[in-house]
Amino acid sequence: MDSLVNVQLDIQNRMSRARQNYKKSPKDRVTEQYVEIRLESLEQLWSQFNETHRDIVKLWQGEECSYFADDIIEAVEELYIDYKTELKYSLASLQSTNRVVSNNCTHSPASTSNIQMPRIVIPYFSGLYTEWVTFRDLYISLVHTNDQLDNVQKMHYLKAYLTGEAEQLLRHIPIADVNYERCWMLLNNRYNNKKYLSHTILKRLLSQKNIAYESSSGLKNLMDTTNDCLISLTTLGIDVSTWDAIVIHILTLKLDTESRKQWEINITNINSSEELPTFSQFNEFITKRYRALEFLDSKSTTVTDNKLKTMHVLHNNQCTFCSGNHKISLCKNFANQNVNSRRNFVQNNNICFNCLGNNHSAVSCKSINRCRICKKQHHSLLHPNNVDTSDSSGKTNSTTNDAESNSKRLSAFFSSGSVKCNHVLLPTALVKAVSETGKQFVIRALLDQGSQTSFISEATVQYLGLKKTSIKEYVSVLGGDMNISSEAIVTINLRSMVDPSYKMSVKAYVLKSITSFLPDKKLDSLEWLESLNIQLADPNYHTPNKIDILLGAEVYSKIILKDVIKAPHETSVVQCTSLGWIITVRNLNSNRSVVQRRSYKVYVYDPNKFMGGNTDDYSVVFRADDSRPCTAVCRNSTPSNQIFTLAHIQNSQLHGTLLPQ
Repeated sequence: MDSLVNVQLDIQNRMSRARQNYKKSPKDRVTEQYVEIRLESLEQLWSQFNETHRDIVKLWQGEECSYFADDIIEAVEELYIDYKTELKYSLASLQSTNRVVSNNCTHSPASTSNIQMPRIVIPYFSGLYTEWVTFRDLYISLVHTNDQLDNVQKMHYLKAYLTGEAEQLLRHIPIADVNYERCWMLLNNRYNNKKYLSHTILKRLLSQKNIAYESSSGLKNLMDTTNDCLISLTTLGIDVSTWDAIVIHILTLKLDTESRKQWEINITNINSSEELPTFSQFNEFITKRYRALEFLDSKSTTVTDNKLKTMHVLHNNQCTFCSGNHKISLCKNFANQNVNSRRNFVQNNNICFNCLGNNHSAVSCKSINRCRICKKQHHSLLHPNNVDTSDSSGKTNSTTNDAESNSKRLSAFFSSGSVKCNHVLLPTALVKAVSETGKQFVIRALLDQGSQTSFISEATVQYLGLKKTSIKEYVSVLGGDMNISSEAIVTINLRSMVDPSYKMSVKAYVLKSITSFLPDKKLDSLEWLESLNIQLADPNYHTPNKIDILLGAEVYSKIILKDVIKAPHETSVVQCTSLGWIITVRNLNSNRSVVQRRSYKVYVYDPNKFMGGNTDDYSVVFRADDSRPCTAVCRNSTPSNQIFTLAHIQNSQLHGTLLPQ
């Protein structure tokens, strides 16, 4: 009997909770159907309670029982009566209210008919797949399923709303009752392509632009486009209810940094690590986010509106000297003046002495260009007469004379000297390089422990198809006077020809070329190496060949091993590395005689560009192996009032003197 008593107590508790929940129900939830369902549930509980009560009475033998002592039957009966009374009262109120509303609608039909509804306009369809679904749905609801229109009228409407490709499709079909279904079928067969429509919608979803900074408009556009695409996919019959994780991943990648950070913090606080975020949570977060940003944007706009200034910048290329459409630094008339006249004109017109620009002085000039003659802070056109300058090799006298004609100036450059034919053989190695497609190619490497980094030629990069990363770096050669520009860097994977298991990844700067052929001519092989029975990193070390990559000190320190072998006369050394044995030779073929090497060239410079600092624009007009014909060409080609340069190149440094005829 105790179990039956427990059943009665459970029914009492359920009935009491049901009454409390009903009292907490919001007003919009309490409807006629809602109250009727609660009445049915209450009657079921009361019926079950009475049946159990009868079973208890049958089993009771008069002994003391808490069920009868506490009079539970009376308490439940009172609860049932009160709860049912409340439900009946609510139901009666709802039924009376509904009858009043129904009577009002029945007796005043003219009140709704007098309301002027806005006209529904069917959009024109031009044949774009993105417009088809919207056009089709509106046309079907307003025209195609309208029984008050016959097929001829429907066809008039159909043709009236078509343009472009869609109009051409039905242009030659006459308007007739029997042709309407045919025309509608043609449009459906052409444009109701679910595969292409889904492709177009997904493309629009995935090709949304990334948001670069916090923007309320950017967030709204992102969510509006996403919701539109998901609804369109659902219309096509595609179930997107399980796409939440995929859509959220795509959209978070398009958020700005701060919004993505706030989203991760927000979802971490809401969900546990075992729960996946839902799209509704993401949509709610973005909505709150752009509402906050709208408020902040409006405040910042209000504060800064009064501080905005409009600045107009005028780029004037009009020459100050002759009023021509060019800069004064390129003015031929200005260049034909003597130096003192040019300096006086610049000073009197408040022109910068360094860049010949307006509205600032040489002290505040930001140009990095300096005089090409003396390297001081003034323009080359303003370099004073009879000023001695010196460079790293000694004195260089520079004299600028007046130019009375527009003819080009000639400069003769030649180099000469005595050079011993002793060769220093630098260590080289053959390595396998992995291309972008995974194939392996053999390239030749120069090992240079004096280089701080590694370099690779542009031709090798193109040959291997390596992916370049754009940079802007300058490489200083020995002495620091010459800078070579590198505009890209690559990562290349190398493997040893000797030890297939040895691999390394090298970052190398891309140069147009690294060096000339090494060695510069074919040399005699070292006979003592043949007796060592070692595997050379570059078996053809004595044969001239191109260098594809230069491996610097960082790589050199990784591949070097312990074993070292010196030649009997200590003129060469072989070192064991992970790439094989490398050779360094000093004074190879040192018994050869001394030879003279000279080369002469004549270059043509434009005088205005030369004085303006541009020495890159020239052309070679004469080459010779002797200085006398080179000098003769220069003197015969230069007017008597002009100058020419007689210079020589020594150790990659240009030295010379400007000599009058």
